[in-house]
Amino acid sequence: MTLLDLFELFASLISDATITWTLPPPERGPLQTSDNTIRSTIQQVIKGSSEARLTWSFTLSGVILDRVAFRKGFLRIGKKTSSGVVTVEQEHFNISRSEPATLIIYNVTEADEALYSCDVETDKKTWTDTIQVKVGGKWMKNVLVFKHFYYVHVHLCVVISA
Repeated sequence: MTLLDLFELFASLISDATITWTLPPPERGPLQTSDNTIRSTIQQVIKGSSEARLTWSFTLSGVILDRVAFRKGFLRIGKKTSSGVVTVEQEHFNISRSEPATLIIYNVTEADEALYSCDVETDKKTWTDTIQVKVGGKWMKNVLVFKHFYYVHVHLCVVISA
């Protein structure tokens, strides 16, 4: 067997491996091992929330899942192995044990506005998908205040017209 034969055999083994990202929407894939693109979606979270969830979902074909790892920028947050063992390296975060790939941020602040990565590590390749977190605070509260004011205004109109 020549070196070229070995290369072609190796290429055929990994070419059947794919990932399809089903969350966050829109669905993306199936992506081949040769696809090195990284998608980024935006998720708005509310400042002061006691818990914000960043959820990824995917299906794999032709590979064996090793682990799912999470990062904030270049900072490693933690990982979940295929057997379900969770390791969290940073305070203020957790990883869902019951969901395949969910990162939990506790007590959301402006400092949580960042790019978060989900790395799906398999026996043949690591695929990455990202969520850009935007923290909303004052704007979100103004909307709630406006709705409350509108409700009170409608109530007063009913009382006055009665």
